[in-house]
Amino acid sequence: MFATQSALLNKHTRPKPDSEESDADPMHTPSVTLESLGIGKNMKIFLIAVLVVFGTIETWFWCKAIWIWWKGGREDGEIVK
Repeated sequence: MFATQSALLNKHTRPKPDSEESDADPMHTPSVTLESLGIGKNMKIFLIAVLVVFGTIETWFWCKAIWIWWKGGREDGEIVK
């Protein structure tokens, strides 16, 4: 029984798709990396630094906006109508 079980399982393996069939798959998206775009190590470090700076600015902006919204007015205590 066990010998025939493994033989049956081995028969039902799916064949690997050819490259033509995988290109025809509309749901397949190629992987995109910084290296595939031709971006080197120094430019990668620069891009990460710029994203960190802009992320910090955006976080500061939204914290200020939510603080003003929560308090119901401007920062200096005046009520905005």
